[in-house]
Amino acid sequence: MDAVSSVEVSPDAFYAAMSQQQADAAGAQLGDLFEYKLKERVTLKKNQSALVPILAGEVSADKVSVWNAASGGRPLRAVWVTNSTGLTLDGGTFSVLDPMVSHGVMPFLGRFLAEGVRASLRTIVPPLTPPAWTSLATGRTPGHHGVFDFFRMDSPETRHIRFSSARDIRVPTLWDAATAAGLRVTALNYCLTFPPPKVAGFVVPGWVPWRQLRLACHPPDLFDRLKALPGLDARELAMDTKFEERATEGCSNSCTRPLIRR
Repeated sequence: MDAVSSVEVSPDAFYAAMSQQQADAAGAQLGDLFEYKLKERVTLKKNQSALVPILAGEVSADKVSVWNAASGGRPLRAVWVTNSTGLTLDGGTFSVLDPMVSHGVMPFLGRFLAEGVRASLRTIVPPLTPPAWTSLATGRTPGHHGVFDFFRMDSPETRHIRFSSARDIRVPTLWDAATAAGLRVTALNYCLTFPPPKVAGFVVPGWVPWRQLRLACHPPDLFDRLKALPGLDARELAMDTKFEERATEGCSNSCTRPLIRR
């Protein structure tokens, strides 16, 4: 992408134009799942994949013209979309990103990869966030540190489940080792740090709703000290469940109940 010329378009005019466009995809319930049907067929070659964005809300965008010196020809009409949703792409795979880089769609990522190091991620089994992050913080496998999932049974004799927590980690963590070595620690938004470990420093635990964060920090007065800082939004210190709820948009109760039962 060698040249991008921006055209001033007011937000009202942009959304008015967008409202006149017909949707390229339609959603419908499909048993316990949710199905999107695309009007235009997407053709993929063998062993290739594609990223098809489906937007369910308003985003910031500008009307632009894109011209590539390598291919020549007339500039292409496009929309420069800015991620104003607060959401990010998790698990981006090279089979999707590499073609975008080679076609000049993601020039910054291309430079980033060319100047650095890239590799396919090797993780632990099971490949879930709590055991993987705990392995990173302890240097041990789930069989040693004791965290296997987001949830765990209360006991072998019950079917009641609860969230995994810092109490389930059976081996020392990096912040435990640092404290033992006389170093100061700051742990910010790391999963399974609640209840907060009594380290020589500060802990703002991850996966704690911001309304309960005051009781979850270490030392106990840390939240009030942070909240008193000018311009600080306390919600930015913790997980906002409103963002998590967006993951189930378009799903009915019949869609989510089987997942909960499992």
